[in-house]
Order: sequence, then structure tokens, then C-alpha cells
Amino acid sequence: MRTKAAGGAERRPLKPRTEAAVAAAAPAGQAMPGDYRCVKLRSDRSRSSLQWYTRAQNKMRRPSLLLKDAFKCILLVFGVWILYILKLNYTTEECDMKKVHYVDPDRVKRAQKYAQQVLQRECRPKFAQKSMAQLFEHRYSMDLLPFVKKAPKVNEAEYKYDPPFGFRKFSSKVQTLLELLPEHDFPEHLKAKSCRRCVVIGSGGILHGLALGHALNQFDVVISGGEPFWVRLFFWKQVAEKIPLQPKHFRILNPVIIKETAFDILQYSEPQSRFWGRDKNVPTIGVIAVVLATHLCDEVSLAGFGYDLNQPKTPLHYFDNLCMAAMNFQTMHNVTTETRLLLKLVKEGVVKDLSGGIHLHIELQVIK
Repeated sequence: MRTKAAGGAERRPLKPRTEAAVAAAAPAGQAMPGDYRCVKLRSDRSRSSLQWYTRAQNKMRRPSLLLKDAFKCILLVFGVWILYILKLNYTTEECDMKKVHYVDPDRVKRAQKYAQQVLQRECRPKFAQKSMAQLFEHRYSMDLLPFVKKAPKVNEAEYKYDPPFGFRKFSSKVQTLLELLPEHDFPEHLKAKSCRRCVVIGSGGILHGLALGHALNQFDVVISGGEPFWVRLFFWKQVAEKIPLQPKHFRILNPVIIKETAFDILQYSEPQSRFWGRDKNVPTIGVIAVVLATHLCDEVSLAGFGYDLNQPKTPLHYFDNLCMAAMNFQTMHNVTTETRLLLKLVKEGVVKDLSGGIHLHIELQVIK
């Protein structure tokens, strides 16, 4: 139906405009509201798709970045270690054994005479253990067995720590070994002795030239406490698959001996997990052997002990030309604390010092 408006012009009733009509009426190049919503939705989808793709790419890239960072850290550690070894090998001054280590003949005679005197004295049963228990009170156990033995119940103290202070995580392997080793105590001929004498032989340069071999062979038990740290560091060897000895000749050292030496007697800190380096809480084999000897024998003597870090150009060992200064580069053992322990044991008469390396420290302290 048509109507006439003012001025005679006809007016048609308004009709809803379709989207097609709106699109036709829109200026060229300009999107209408409906199209804008479509474009916006597509844009949002594209943006979210892009973000998802970026995140996926980052996740895929992250492991490779972590591997690269880990590889860089490994290279850095390896580089530092190489520099350390080079420094140790090429900056440690070597000692001329012929020039530096002159042995006074009178000192040789005194050392040999003193060793014979120790052997000729009457042996005192349980002397070493009683002296250690009195000196260290509750920090030394007289009932501690030197070697591990088969038992119906596992000794919890032996499995409290990781090696070298315990057998934690190695229970089944230790039990397997104990099945193969029939003995855990002294051989019968040593058990029969009412009083046993031990001598612990260290690797110190103080032993060089003293010719104490004959006297040392007269002790009931000889313990060698010097496989040197340097040999284990630079000359790794595979574990022997065959040893020409019968199983009855082997014993498993009780790791509680090492724990007692480190945490109780030397009072080192217990093991802690560290990202880099380690605490100096591992005793030297020599000091562990000394404590072991007090559990094994009634009387204990020492030979080849005594690090004097104040004399850097004196020989470190009796079998090579390394100087005492080389000990400053090792990071595992606390030589100063161990020296104090040995001084205390000699001064209190718990052990005898046959080669005089520890007596020398006492004399130097008195002079100072």
C-alpha cells in the first residue's frame, strides 16, 4: 500500500533490510558489522592458533635447550678438571731424592734400636682398646668388630650410610659376598696368641732409608696403610677378575670402622649432598688403618707416618719424587686434623712411632 507524503511524493513502508542488502549498501572497501564479527572471530582463532603453535614450538625447543645447557656445564666441568690435572702435574715441584732426602746414619741406628726395644717389651693385653676408650670416652667402641660377618639379622649400623661409611643400597651384594667368604676373624694361629702386636706402615718419605724391614717383619700383624691417593687418581685400573688366593684369606672391612674414624674420633661432618665439590670428611687410608689396628691388636706401632706441610720441599712418599707441597692440591682429606690426632695418640702413649715422623712434629712444637 502506498501513501502520499507532504508535497505529493509517495512513501513506501519500511522493510527489514537483509544482510545482503546491507552489504550492498555498504561503501566499497568497508566491512559491515556482521563481516567484522566474522573477521574478528577468524582473527581470534588465528591468534590462538599462533599462540598454541608458539607454545608447542617452545616446548619442543625446551628439551634441546636443556640438553645444550647440560652439555655446556659438562664441558665446563671437564675443562676445569683438565686444568686441575695439568696444574697438579706440571706445577708441583719434584724433589730430588738424592739431594733433598739425606738420612743421618745416627738417626737410622736410633730408629732400629727403638723398634727392637718395642718388640722386646712385654705385650699388654687390651692396651690399645682400653687406651682409646679412655681417651675418646663414648666416641670409641671396644665391642666393634673389625670385619663383617654373616648373621641372621642385618646390623643396621653397617647399612646406615653410603660407601665408604656404610653399605647402604648394597645389602644383597654384601650378603652374596659373605656366602663366598668363609672366614671373618683372625686365622687360627693368631687367635691362639694371648697378646698381639700390630704395626701400621704408611707411605711417608720419613720411612726412606731407615732399613726397618727386618724389625717390621717381627710384628704379629702388618697393615699397609699407603695406597697413595695419587696412584688412585692418575692410574685407574680395572678391578682384578682373578686373584691367586683362596677365599679364606679375604675379609670385608666393617664400614663402621671408617664411620667411627671420621665422625666420632676426627669429628668430621656427616655426608651432605652438594652440587660441586665435597667436604673433607673422608679419612686417609693410613688413619683408618690405625683405628682398625686398635680393634685388631693389643698394642699398635706406626712407621712411615707424619706429614709436615711446613716443609714443602721434603719428600711426600718414600717411593717417588713428589714433594710435600703436592698435598696442598688434594681436596678429599683433612691432613691437619689427622696430624693432630696422630700427635695425640703418640703423646698419650696409645701408639708407638717407630720412624719418628710424628715425634718430629712434637719436637718442633716444643721448640716453637
